[in-house]
Amino acid sequence: RLTVPRFEPKNPDYLEVATATFGRQPAMRNLGISIAGIEPYQGGAGYNGAKAAQHAFAEVLRRETVHLPIRVSEVQPGLVDTEFSTVRFDGDAERAAGVYRGMTPLSAADVADVIAFIVTRPSHVNLATTLLLPRDQACVTLTHRAD
Repeated sequence: RLTVPRFEPKNPDYLEVATATFGRQPAMRNLGISIAGIEPYQGGAGYNGAKAAQHAFAEVLRRETVHLPIRVSEVQPGLVDTEFSTVRFDGDAERAAGVYRGMTPLSAADVADVIAFIVTRPSHVNLATTLLLPRDQACVTLTHRAD
């Protein structure tokens, strides 16, 4: 949940998003986004578009709140072995497992460790964007897989 004190959006369409995500206390907030927000791939138009919007939202929020005592940080993970693939493939566990076949993906704990590192930095330090990839992944479309 993002917390932005005294946030006053100028666009009424933006207000709907803002009221759903903002509270009233100054703090440091993380946005778990995805590499898909900065590097689109074929077949991912809806997901890529949503993640790109979240990335833009974080970038703008960082600019709009620079005068406030908060930090806006993005974590953009690559392949993470979670239930997302199973949901993405309508419950087909075998197809979901194929996403990670022959390589070692990140785990949710890996992502949590990075977030823990970010939130424990001194208050004057902001890790604005962290791209987190498994060693076997160079980008969205290039992953090394053992034969």
